[in-house]
Amino acid sequence: MGMNRWFLAGLFVFAGILLGANQAQAKADSLHILVTADNDYAFYLGTNVSATQKIGGASNAASSEIFVPESYSKTAPDGDWIYIAAWSDDAVNQGLLVDYSRNNCFGNYLTVLSGNSRWEVTATNLNLNIGSPAPTPAELTSQILLANAGTNFSGGWKPITTSALTNSQGGIHNVVVPGIAGGARWMWWNSGNGS
Repeated sequence: MGMNRWFLAGLFVFAGILLGANQAQAKADSLHILVTADNDYAFYLGTNVSATQKIGGASNAASSEIFVPESYSKTAPDGDWIYIAAWSDDAVNQGLLVDYSRNNCFGNYLTVLSGNSRWEVTATNLNLNIGSPAPTPAELTSQILLANAGTNFSGGWKPITTSALTNSQGGIHNVVVPGIAGGARWMWWNSGNGS
C-alpha cells in the first residue's frame, strides 16, 4: 500500500499515493480533497519520486480563514501520489486537516482522512513565512528525493503526529471545520523538541 506524505512549520511535506494503483491499466481516477491548514499549504500530484503538478493552495493568515476548507476536484492517473507542502506562522497551534476521497476507474471508492496512519511527513528545515510563494514542483521534487534518501532534516519520511480530538470534537482549535469529515484529525510533524 502507498503512503500519504506532507510537510509543515518551516516547510513540511505530507505525501500519499492514490490508493489501489494498477500500473497495468493506465486509467484515470476522480479525486476530491477538502483541506485547510494552520497556516499555509500547497497541494500537488506526482509520482513516488517527484511532484509533477501543483493543483492549488491557500494562505490562511487570519484565524477565521483556517476554519473554511478549500475544495479541489481533479482527474488524475491511477497510481499518482498526493503531496501537500505546509508551513506556518510558528505561533500557537499548527497543523493540516484533510478529507481526501478517490473514485477509481473500477468504481472503487476510498476515503483517507488526516490522522490516518497512511500519511507520512518529512521536515525540510526550510523556513517559509505566511504568504510566501509555494514551492514549485521542481523545488518540491528536490525535497522528495532528499526525504526518500533519508538525507534531509528529519532523516526521511516519518509517522505523523495527530491531535487527540477529532474534527467533530473540535480538534486542536476547539472548532469543528465544516465539510471535513468528523473523524479527521489535525496532523503535523513532531520534532521531539516541543514543536
